[in-house]
Amino acid sequence: TGYGFDPGAPTGAYECVFSNPSTTEATPARPNGTKSLACASPEWSSPDREAEFGVRYLGAVLRLLPVRFSPEWTAYDPKFGDREGGINAGRSPAVTVSGYGFDSGKGYRCSFTASGGGASLNSTTQPAVDRNTVVCVPPVWDAATGWGAYATAQADLAVHEAGE
Repeated sequence: TGYGFDPGAPTGAYECVFSNPSTTEATPARPNGTKSLACASPEWSSPDREAEFGVRYLGAVLRLLPVRFSPEWTAYDPKFGDREGGINAGRSPAVTVSGYGFDSGKGYRCSFTASGGGASLNSTTQPAVDRNTVVCVPPVWDAATGWGAYATAQADLAVHEAGE
């Protein structure tokens, strides 16, 4: 949001620029009238999540503001697990979480919460495999729930950076 944007500017005249000392990423921007501009944030490749955001118009950066990128997960597989947790010789495979912005120098844990607000259990903290992958070993559910040995139940998944 700002002022003085030119909705009639040629395609490519505006860009959103995200930068820090090690990385600069730019994405196309388009004015939504004279007071706002729309652009997508990039898949951030720098391990340093602190950056500056600016708008570039015809090659000149107009203003810089601080921004912070956070990791984001977009998918996970498999969608099932064994109640005894762990990997149990392949009966309950580890959960592979895909996304972007993970830092292989930091640890992540998965939180599995029984749908409807029941028990919540965490995996052990593991380093990210790479910028796009975290692997979590499912916890043992039998001791923490009243589901019984043969019950099937749904659980919600959340991914947390160590220390969160």
